[in-house]
Amino acid sequence: KRIEKSDEDLQNIDLKKIILFQHLDTKQSLEIKEAMTKMRKDKNEIIIREGEEGDNLYIIESGTVEVYKVSDGGSSSFGELVKTYDGEGYFGELAIMYN
Repeated sequence: KRIEKSDEDLQNIDLKKIILFQHLDTKQSLEIKEAMTKMRKDKNEIIIREGEEGDNLYIIESGTVEVYKVSDGGSSSFGELVKTYDGEGYFGELAIMYN
């Protein structure tokens, strides 16, 4: 599915940061970029819960995203903090491999 973007928006998407996309040629890279959609989340808004079916690759371009593992002994009501992305990173790559 193609989602309209300006040339500037397409230029600002850097797929080379993601190991899964580093081998793509220009045409393949453009196809991936055109299928992407921008998503904004509010502070403390949950992106996805452990155990839910994932069908998206999330690329963080700003802000902080915390990843929690559900557990009984976690220090937070969310569970145990296992990773923090600060301004960049990605997760959900398995979703694009299997969907």
